Amino acid sequence: MRSSRVALIGTVLACLFETARLWSAAPALMASHFDVSGVPNGFAPKDAFFGFQLAIILLIAGLAVGLRAILVRVPMGLINLPNREYWLAPQRRAETVERVASFTDVLFTGTLALMLSVFELAVAANLRKPPVLDSNLIWLLLAAYLVFTFGGIVWLFRAFRLPK
Repeated sequence: MRSSRVALIGTVLACLFETARLWSAAPALMASHFDVSGVPNGFAPKDAFFGFQLAIILLIAGLAVGLRAILVRVPMGLINLPNREYWLAPQRRAETVERVASFTDVLFTGTLALMLSVFELAVAANLRKPPVLDSNLIWLLLAAYLVFTFGGIVWLFRAFRLPK
């Protein structure tokens, strides 16, 4: 199993573990939405808050697994990849699909890590009286995620250049 898939599975398990751990510490009514300055402007019962978190985790994990299965079956014309005629030629298609699937595993791992961080910060905010979210840290996380995503896209384009 590729390290990107191991990282994805590990992150999914960490998210599930943290959801279970935070459940017991969380109040019955949770601030579930915050304005730009970190002040809550929406509330939800604890089960709805954590149900949404579980749904996001399972959706992202399902997309990661499903995308690999789709990549194997989708016609070449529907895959948008630099130099696709070269990289999706029959002798290279399996390796290319594996590389793209590994890339998406890494991207989904980063997305799950962002979601876990945001949910952790939201629960931490709910443990304060009054609840206030550290909006500066949220902006920092979003900036880091954008850099991560942009770096991944640059890597993808560089990885699929035509060989010399």
